[in-house]
Amino acid sequence: MFAGVRRILFDLSGTLHIENQLLPGALEALAEAKAAGLAVDFVSNTSKEGRSDLLSRLASLGIEPEPGRLHTSLSVTADAANRLGLRRPLLLLSESAAADFQVEPGGADFDSVVVGLAPDKLNYQDLSRAMRLLLDRPEAPLLAAHRGRYLRSGDGLLRLGPGPFVTALEFACGRSAQAFGKPTPAFFESVLGADAAAPACAVMIGDDAEDDAAGAVRSGLRAILVRTGKYRAGDEARADCEAPPTAVCDTALDAVRLILRDR
Repeated sequence: MFAGVRRILFDLSGTLHIENQLLPGALEALAEAKAAGLAVDFVSNTSKEGRSDLLSRLASLGIEPEPGRLHTSLSVTADAANRLGLRRPLLLLSESAAADFQVEPGGADFDSVVVGLAPDKLNYQDLSRAMRLLLDRPEAPLLAAHRGRYLRSGDGLLRLGPGPFVTALEFACGRSAQAFGKPTPAFFESVLGADAAAPACAVMIGDDAEDDAAGAVRSGLRAILVRTGKYRAGDEARADCEAPPTAVCDTALDAVRLILRDR
């Protein structure tokens, strides 16, 4: 089932930690994977905080990605905005996340809309402002860090992700957003590079049946869905029926040990 695996892609929030709390076995999972000689990457749809703050949070938890091994939907979206020449985006992002974007001063002369997980920005007034911009400027693209439906917060409650708000703007404006995080094939390709054989040697471990597991499988990886974070009983049956997870485990540590036993 996991023969030939040389690389593990770990989701972060909901898989290794929730906010400032490590999940059971998280550090052991990383240590055992590295001790076995597996390359370890961290791939996250985190869009609530920028790279600097995310690295600080991870360091406080004892998680320290090697250079080039941390990949987020926010960083991919910021790279895309730069590539598209978008220098005056209307950012529906937290202050921390907005710091990852190169923005030129220009007052209210916005050239695009970027949406991430920003509880203080995803309100009626700011969403209406974004809607008016998209309606008035058909050439202005709508960029979404990802389309996540919900996430598990530190108090144990499920809370809305940015996806429902992206969908609201699409509906209001008759426009389609460009999404950059998981589960898009482009995101996994940006992590693994252009090597056509790379996906077959990699396993994704995450708590989201669609964004982590099904997205990875559709991109040619194997995937283990873990019953932590946002996972709800039966999620594996509700995921894309053509891209079910390779396996389902209770924790990230159980997933790593399954890989090591079977590789």
